[in-house]
Amino acid sequence: MTLQAQVKEPVKWIFETKSVSATETDLLFTALIEKNWHLYGLDIPENGPVPTSFRFNKNSGYSFSGRIQSKTKPEQKYDENFLMTVPLYSERAVFIQRVKHQSPQFAVTGVVEFMSCDNMQCLPPREVEFSFQLKGGDISATATSDTLVQSDTQSVQSDTMPVATTMADGLTDRSNTQKGMLAFFLMSLLGGLLGLLTPCVFPMIPMTISFFMRQAPDKAQSYIHALFYGFSIVIIYVLIGLLVGLTSAGANLGTQLNSHWLPNLLFFGLFVAFSFSFFGMFEIVLPGSIANAADKQVSRGGYGGIFFMALTFVIVSFSCTGPIIGAILVEAATGVLLKPVVGMLGFSLGLAVPFTLLAIFPSALSQLPRSGGWMNSIKVFLGFVMLALSMKFLANIDQAYHLEILTRQAYLVIWVSIFILLFLYLLGKIRFQHDSETIFITPGRMLFALATLAFTVYLITGLAGAPLRSLNALLPPQGKEAVSQNKTVNTIMLCGQPSYSDIMHLPYGLQGYFDLDEGLRCAREKNKPALIIFKGHACSNCKQMEAKVWSRQDIQELMSRFIIIALYVDDRTVLPEEKWIKSTVDGKIKNTIGKKWADYQISHYSINSQPYHVMVDTTGRPLVTPAGTMLNANDFAAYLQSGLKQFAGR
Repeated sequence: MTLQAQVKEPVKWIFETKSVSATETDLLFTALIEKNWHLYGLDIPENGPVPTSFRFNKNSGYSFSGRIQSKTKPEQKYDENFLMTVPLYSERAVFIQRVKHQSPQFAVTGVVEFMSCDNMQCLPPREVEFSFQLKGGDISATATSDTLVQSDTQSVQSDTMPVATTMADGLTDRSNTQKGMLAFFLMSLLGGLLGLLTPCVFPMIPMTISFFMRQAPDKAQSYIHALFYGFSIVIIYVLIGLLVGLTSAGANLGTQLNSHWLPNLLFFGLFVAFSFSFFGMFEIVLPGSIANAADKQVSRGGYGGIFFMALTFVIVSFSCTGPIIGAILVEAATGVLLKPVVGMLGFSLGLAVPFTLLAIFPSALSQLPRSGGWMNSIKVFLGFVMLALSMKFLANIDQAYHLEILTRQAYLVIWVSIFILLFLYLLGKIRFQHDSETIFITPGRMLFALATLAFTVYLITGLAGAPLRSLNALLPPQGKEAVSQNKTVNTIMLCGQPSYSDIMHLPYGLQGYFDLDEGLRCAREKNKPALIIFKGHACSNCKQMEAKVWSRQDIQELMSRFIIIALYVDDRTVLPEEKWIKSTVDGKIKNTIGKKWADYQISHYSINSQPYHVMVDTTGRPLVTPAGTMLNANDFAAYLQSGLKQFAGR
């Protein structure tokens, strides 16, 4: 079944050729633009609209003479949609690219990407394929069905976008040469260092220490293993950026992977297996034949497991580091290859270097005397911590698929039980197989026991309804019964029962919609601005912001002045077939709630990180520049107030 969205098409393309000489031809791309609409120029400032760009498939039959040029001079106008001055075209725009013949017969094929807006709205970026067939003096052009073709050749309808296009040298209009690669690298490096502070990276600290405790006892070899671990993290990130750049694999791939049941179940099992191994229930060792071979070639035998640990690190940390990675992947998906590679390199170095040192640390510990079984106590302690952290992966599955089994209360009961057992272990009341008898409790062990007890009491307050804001990124969201602590203002009157309200809800008693069309309809009916929030069930930054920012009464009061539209980009609910859409980004059918809104976010805002906030008026026009994560409540309050002020002035 072929789905065709009923969308406006204010721009038509004419593809023509003009012979310059026996060896050169000009390719002419003419855009015919409807009245009151405009097309954007080739060079657009950052954070602006999508520029018009041309991507050519590589072909040895020709070469380019310079870069593509605009024969039509663009107007420099202030664009209210993006709150900046940008070059744009009205009514007609002509672009020219000269090619040199290098064979008697060849084809010039590719895609023109463009974005069109009027004074009220912007359409998602579109891609139109073109094909010039050059043979001797006979030149023809073909294109997709929404173009006009200056030849007798029939236009060809294509249901899919090209999966891979190779940029010809010097052709990309989003050239990175003037954007400061060094500055971008340093900013990405800083982003990686900041990623170390996120709660999703934390589970990998005990995992890394525990894994490298069992590595080669030889000091030099253990250092090599640690360095290989760091190198593997870097190479995985760089390859991800390169792969997405070359294949247009989809900038929301990480978000979908982060909420899928299979990888989450895999990592849950992995964490549990390590935990039980540390409790002494079994040893994770290679079979004897492989172990004997590894004794002869330690370096070769150990690298597979180390690389898998690095891959685990990359995937587990994604739900928190996604906002930074997402911006890089979106750059890659739009064809700019060098910048995402440089950005991924900087970002991964920021993460990998500290974890390489962390991998070296247990190697150094292994050289110390093992008196009193203290090393085994560390392993058991890490085992309890990893067992608790493993629950996060089950929670991701439960939330994305709306199973409603692992509720917040059930989750906290499990955590309280785990940490009570850890407290009893530290007091010597519980012993595992490799533990020596605890004759007396050392001051250090007692300190850890008291800290564990305090943390357990803190968790118990959560069972009584406390918000546990410092842990919100690791916990399931509060249920529908959760209301504001202040209870003075929680809700607004909606225009009707929101779709999907039986499986989705907002915290603190706030009410809103989970479908964009429904929310904007209500905004028009109520004459209120709309606050669109792209978020995710497995989005740790979303949970942090809800706990630290949304929990304030003044924030709730400001949010209640909007029609809130929460769009979950990782929800696995399958849509009715009539609501499926065909993506303008990758040409694929989006048949779930999450895929639909993830695609919408990328196609409209060229970003895939969450949370992402867009305040719009009743027509859907942005009121102010969209914003991502804001963990400072005062900053978010000022942001909401700026949107309300802009709306009142219209």
